[in-house]
Amino acid sequence: MIGVILCGGFGTRLNNGKRKKILKPLLKLNGKPIIKYIIDDFKKNNINEIILLGGYKIKDLNKYIKKLKDNKIKVVNTGLRTDTAGRLLRAKKIIGNKEFIFTYGDTLVQANLKRIIRKKNKKNFIFSYFKYKIPYGVYEINKKSITKMYEKNYDVMINSGYYFLDRRVFKFIRSRNDSFEKKIIPKIIKSNLIAIDHFETNNWMPVDTYHNKIIVEKYIKNNK
Repeated sequence: MIGVILCGGFGTRLNNGKRKKILKPLLKLNGKPIIKYIIDDFKKNNINEIILLGGYKIKDLNKYIKKLKDNKIKVVNTGLRTDTAGRLLRAKKIIGNKEFIFTYGDTLVQANLKRIIRKKNKKNFIFSYFKYKIPYGVYEINKKSITKMYEKNYDVMINSGYYFLDRRVFKFIRSRNDSFEKKIIPKIIKSNLIAIDHFETNNWMPVDTYHNKIIVEKYIKNNK
């Protein structure tokens, strides 16, 4: 199985107002770039062939990967303004007939990948979710009125961003402007052509802002 990681976004929320812009996957958490945490986790689970889908600041990404001296990690230039599914499409030839994990280079997920890989077969895709407790009161509302109230700790299933796929996904992607989240996932769900299994991740931590960075660093420091 191949690991395919999105690494080409502008990191708008992280870089907003900052003079020195940074590629989010290269942001260091306790001295180690986010992308290295993901690569190490993949390697630990015998996912050694890894494709990084670059775009923004791709020179910085190439420079970092060269330092790792690992010829099984490839960087693909998918363009500056290509959307998430469009970036994946650029790696179609390299992926070939192999099954692959598709994920984000700015998010840390805790899951038993070996167990999930065993569930992948020729009939299914597997998507991850994280059970997130909303710490606020939640309303259900129709056009006329409020119909229900949930007082705090209401569970919602967050897309935690690990997708176990194969070449069939490319039937749904048409252009570089296709968003995997907004366009391709709904297409797959509506098609009924592919069984979609799911698994719950033990933890999920996006690093969208420097505030997120501080929180995640504390988790890492405390071995969480």
